[in-house]
Amino acid sequence: GEREQARRDLEMVRELQQTGDTQILTSEPVYEQSAQSTQGIRIKIRDKAGRDTLLLVTAATKVQAVVENYCKLAQLPPNTRVRLEFDDEALDPNDTIGSTEIEDDDMLTAYCIEP
Repeated sequence: GEREQARRDLEMVRELQQTGDTQILTSEPVYEQSAQSTQGIRIKIRDKAGRDTLLLVTAATKVQAVVENYCKLAQLPPNTRVRLEFDDEALDPNDTIGSTEIEDDDMLTAYCIEP
């Protein structure tokens, strides 16, 4: 009857919970342990015109990746080369954010390099 059906449904749910699939969904503690190393850093990139673009990066993000994401978000032409500066110093595209002085909520300046 209906009770039998309900019991079967419950068992199915239990089995699902034991399979690996749902473990991914419920593995938040693991995520929190690694959160220190992948802490989100909010940066603001301002262009010459004073337009701000907000990006979320981590310490492991390469400056080059920031530039590429910025170009997409700012809808710059595909071959635009952009130099990012922080505190009036040009950032090396191969550096990671973690190896610079950049912290949460810092502002960078974007300069388009004419091809």
